[in-house]
Amino acid sequence: MGTFECGTRYRTTGAGGTGRFNVVQLSGDWPQMGRQYGYLLKDQMGEFYDLASARLMAGGATYAGRNQGRILNINYSKQTVNN
Repeated sequence: MGTFECGTRYRTTGAGGTGRFNVVQLSGDWPQMGRQYGYLLKDQMGEFYDLASARLMAGGATYAGRNQGRILNINYSKQTVNN
């Protein structure tokens, strides 16, 4: 469990004990809830970004604007993404 401002993140397990899921409870106005969401799930969003960008780069995407943060250039045409 994690908390930030008036938001709380819970970790739960799926049916039969498979998988782990994050559930967030947020309160406040839109900007407050956005800040809570970002703080409570920042690690998971970072992991997803790294995984997604690695997969995209394996398909031909490149990084651009290294001095401006992590920006992906996706330069491919009509490729089929297989799982």
